[in-house]
Amino acid sequence: MLPPCVSPWGSGQSGGRVRPALGSDESAARARATSASDLARKAAQCKGSAGDPGATRCRLTLSISIPLNSAAESSVANYRPGFAIPIIRLANHSNILRTPGDEVSKQTTRWKKKSVVALMVLALVGSLLGCDSKSEAPQEAAQAEAPAEAKGAEKAGEKAGAEAGEAAGEQASYPGVDLSALGASQRVKLAEMAGEELCPCPDATVSLDECMQSEETQCEEARAAVSTMVGALAEGAGERALERVAERQASEEKVHTFMLEDAPVKGSAEAEVVIVEFADFQCPHCRTAAGVLSVVHEQLGDEVAIYFKQFPLGSPLSDLGARATLAAHKQGRFWQMHDLIFANQRDFNPQRLEGYVRQLGLNYDRFQADLKSPELGMQAQRDRQEGMAAGVQGTPSLFINGKRYKGQLTPQAIVAAVKAEAEAAE
Repeated sequence: MLPPCVSPWGSGQSGGRVRPALGSDESAARARATSASDLARKAAQCKGSAGDPGATRCRLTLSISIPLNSAAESSVANYRPGFAIPIIRLANHSNILRTPGDEVSKQTTRWKKKSVVALMVLALVGSLLGCDSKSEAPQEAAQAEAPAEAKGAEKAGEKAGAEAGEAAGEQASYPGVDLSALGASQRVKLAEMAGEELCPCPDATVSLDECMQSEETQCEEARAAVSTMVGALAEGAGERALERVAERQASEEKVHTFMLEDAPVKGSAEAEVVIVEFADFQCPHCRTAAGVLSVVHEQLGDEVAIYFKQFPLGSPLSDLGARATLAAHKQGRFWQMHDLIFANQRDFNPQRLEGYVRQLGLNYDRFQADLKSPELGMQAQRDRQEGMAAGVQGTPSLFINGKRYKGQLTPQAIVAAVKAEAEAAE
């Protein structure tokens, strides 16, 4: 006769799972062996899944319908932290049908159930702690490292910026002065040198660097000193820049002689006091000087002779202005062309020059021929070389009776200087 089959989930006739009755020693032993083997196999699978980075949780479902034997208990006891066992289904041993010959103690059964539950709880707690430490700890470490790295990079950037600022220093930047020939380090050196020199402007008590900060505080002598420094630095002779400035200042004390025979003049050529001006037609300071000298001429008349010398600074329009005034000078209209070009300095160009020629009533064809002649170009270059020999490096530059004028560029100051020179000559 076949052993009776019982199922805690339903009768065998209704299609439920049938388990061997516990009354049979052979069936019970076989069930215990199967349960232990199955539990060990599932535990091994669970261990394997823990190494899978894509797995977030290891689930192990245990269905225990018989008392655990030593093998099963050993498998549960060997669970490692890091394996979550969220679902544990234990068969209710109190509902299991036993044969009359089964003498398993209820007290022993309860003790085993409690032991199994305790082991499962310990494994569950340990597994949860293990999963958190493996999954969240790297993230927390990465989050902690990221701000630290960002903070370190920020500090490194601030340090590099501070070092660059210290290395760069304060670069010279002076209105109206062309510093394009100098690099950043050379401009820093220029600012340092200018800061150590006293401004050569009359009655100045500040450094050359300070008086060069605005056009209102600049003077011709200050601009000339800076130009000398710029030239020395651009040539790689920065160590001689201050020496050149000293040489230039010494040359200014000399009395220079200029060739005035063919130079245009305002006033009487027989005057005891002679002013020689070196100017460029694209220089805004020269436009100012033209107005000042016109006032001086009106006030002093024939007491002073005002001569004009060409000193083009290199631009095409500067050269065109020099040639145009010299061509007009050949027809006796130098000062008229001089005033027209300065009055329209910003709009001056070859097309407008044609209108000036017709406006002044000049012979157009003759003017065009003189404008293109090499002779006028050579004359402008002779004037420039003469000025350079006298220490001229910028415009406007004025000389009164051969001595460099260092005063303010105002009618009152120049008239006073002329009268003082006239008294000294008597």
